[in-house]
Amino acid sequence: SIVLTRFSIPPSWNGQHVEGKKTVNAYDLTGCDGAEDGVLSVYDSDVFVSDTVFVDNVSGYSGGGAATLMGSGDHVFANCVFYNNRSSADEGYAGSLVGGATLDHCIVLNHEVGSYMGGLRGSFVIHDSIVFKEVTYGNLVGDRSIFVGANVGGDSAVIDIADSVIGSGFACWGGGSAYLSNLTSMGVSSQTGCETEVTGSVVVGGCYGDVAASHSYVEGGYPGEGNISTDPMFVGYPGTTGAWSDLYFDEAIFQTEMTDDTASWEPGALVGLLLNLNEIGLWTVIADNSDTVIWVWGNLTWHAVAGDSYEIIDLHLQPGSPAIDSGYGLNPTDADVEGNPRYDDPSSPNAYDCGSDTDCLEYADMGAYEYQP
Repeated sequence: SIVLTRFSIPPSWNGQHVEGKKTVNAYDLTGCDGAEDGVLSVYDSDVFVSDTVFVDNVSGYSGGGAATLMGSGDHVFANCVFYNNRSSADEGYAGSLVGGATLDHCIVLNHEVGSYMGGLRGSFVIHDSIVFKEVTYGNLVGDRSIFVGANVGGDSAVIDIADSVIGSGFACWGGGSAYLSNLTSMGVSSQTGCETEVTGSVVVGGCYGDVAASHSYVEGGYPGEGNISTDPMFVGYPGTTGAWSDLYFDEAIFQTEMTDDTASWEPGALVGLLLNLNEIGLWTVIADNSDTVIWVWGNLTWHAVAGDSYEIIDLHLQPGSPAIDSGYGLNPTDADVEGNPRYDDPSSPNAYDCGSDTDCLEYADMGAYEYQP
């Protein structure tokens, strides 16, 4: 694979330009030192990029710092990392990718742009990936992924996110519609002009705006068929608290190392749990841990300092939770965000009546985490 790093992109340079329906893999992306459309500009071409790291790239104008993908063709990135890429445009473009693509097992972190846009702009399909503080002006389909904040929308945009975790909450804006299923999110907001439907989900922090929720747990209560507000019996919420002793960003692995010298965690036991890393309420997801150290994706050293308090929460369901087997049956999937299979708990009544619908599932749980005995 090729690592594309620290390119400063002048507007007059077109970088690696691909056109004419050919497939380019990671090994072909060499000799690029930048472009107005990013390190990689693609027009009417099929492109497959795998096992590639795009780091510290800057577009000279309106393209994404990593790539601009336009016209017809299939654009696929697999097992890639996009870190600290940015656009120098003053208007609403995107720090990493502009156009549209499928991201499979990718990580998108710490993007920057001249105005309000985030890492992606266009229509994207995201599988089994980690996306930090995303803002997308266009269509977004996501499943079994972790979004540390998701702000999406735009005229006629269609957003469909399933079996995923959104750490700092979901917001739809600027028009369009959003469909969220089997989601665990720290809040859902739907601003004027955007219609949002939530089914079979866990929403900690509540729903706001034009949100239609059903068969979901919504903290504080929310109208809708099958919704609950009784104690969902999470494994750890409110969570474990403490204070940071030290923070360090490791550029080699794109992770922040956060230490609490007083902790005594079981190594690896916190992976995938939500972390509020300081008092301002920035939620992220734990990538790994030792007995005293937590690692999270991205450089978060400017969001927290030594002495800041933190909270670790675990939104998995305990035995006897009213959210078990109480989700929405008309959009069943085979597995949850962690790849665990659906489980029909004999101790929990199946709340959804499928009738004669053979494609329906009566025992899906609420939220992204399926209860496992």
